Amino acid sequence: MGVSQADLVKYYYQYKDLILLHQKLEFGKAPRSSEGFTETLCCNLFNLKRATDVKRKYDLIDPATDAKIEVKATIETYGSTTINPTSVFDHLYWVTFLLIPDSFTIRKIDYAELTEFFKSRRHQKRSNITLSNFKSSEPSIFFFCKETQKIIPQTLTDQLEHIKRYVKKAG
Repeated sequence: MGVSQADLVKYYYQYKDLILLHQKLEFGKAPRSSEGFTETLCCNLFNLKRATDVKRKYDLIDPATDAKIEVKATIETYGSTTINPTSVFDHLYWVTFLLIPDSFTIRKIDYAELTEFFKSRRHQKRSNITLSNFKSSEPSIFFFCKETQKIIPQTLTDQLEHIKRYVKKAG
C-alpha cells in the first residue's frame, strides 16, 4: 500500500499533537520522530526509493542517479541526532520540523563534508550531531496544509507570510 500526501499530513498533525502534549507534561522537548515517517516523506517529495538489502547502511536511493541517502530528522533547528561515523552514503537529508507554522525544511549535506566531521570520531559507535555542525544546500521548504491534505512547497517569502498569518490568527 502506498502512502499518500494526505496520509503524511494526517500523521504530521497527530505527531504535532503528541509533541505539544509531551512538552505540556514536561517530558522533554519532543519525542523521537519516526524514521518511517521521515523516510517516506522524502521518498514522496523527491521520487526516492527505500534501500533494501543493505543492512541499514543508508536509508534511501535516488533511482535517477543511484545516490545513496541517509535521512535524519529533528524538531526545530536546535535539535540533534546521532549518526554512525562508519556509515557511507552520498548525501544526508536533514529534515527539520517547525511546529509553527506547520512546516519543515530539508537540507542536503554532501558526504564529503561529513567525512571531516567523522575523522575525529571514528572510534565512537555513534556521534551526536546538530545541523549547525555543517554547511548545507539552501533548504527546500514545505508546508503541511490541513485543509487540502497536501504538502506544499514554499519559498522563504511564503514561509514568512505564513508565519505572519499564523501569529495574527493566534494573537
